[in-house]
Amino acid sequence: MLSAAHYLLLLVPLVATTFAVPILTPSPLRSTGLAKRDAVYTALPAGSGAYLYDYCGEVAHAEYVSNPAEQALATDCAALTQRWAGPGYWTVRDAGGWVRLAQEGTCAFEVKLQPGQVGSSDQFTFGTNDVGFYIRGYANVHNADPQGRVSVWSTVVCRREGLPLIGVDWRVIKA
Repeated sequence: MLSAAHYLLLLVPLVATTFAVPILTPSPLRSTGLAKRDAVYTALPAGSGAYLYDYCGEVAHAEYVSNPAEQALATDCAALTQRWAGPGYWTVRDAGGWVRLAQEGTCAFEVKLQPGQVGSSDQFTFGTNDVGFYIRGYANVHNADPQGRVSVWSTVVCRREGLPLIGVDWRVIKA
């Protein structure tokens, strides 16, 4: 079993090389600035055999984008789910726009608070299982166009530590 120090040593190089640098100029295709982003890998108590990395609910309706300028290769999205298989989560603080959690090749996964959701706490948690679940379910080769490209977004509710659920938009978009 790895200690917390081992997890930190494994995590630091990933954070330094994998996350995209926040972009400060707003654009419909790019992330905006990021106030806080942490990636944490954690296990539940020893012997439980379960991991806590599923923080958000089911998708009621997904919207697909047909503009090639916004579409990622579905194969890159599949690779993203392999790279960020978890267990783990991101703690995100709203920065007024899209926050990029992960990227692989042409595929980026981004989140943002729904308008009007900022209140006593604009911080929320998004799990690696959530990212994988939404990509596998909605941004896969079966949902791609004939060229193997896909872009999709939806809204879900996510848990927050000791606070009510919060509405979060997520999207898979061309990086």
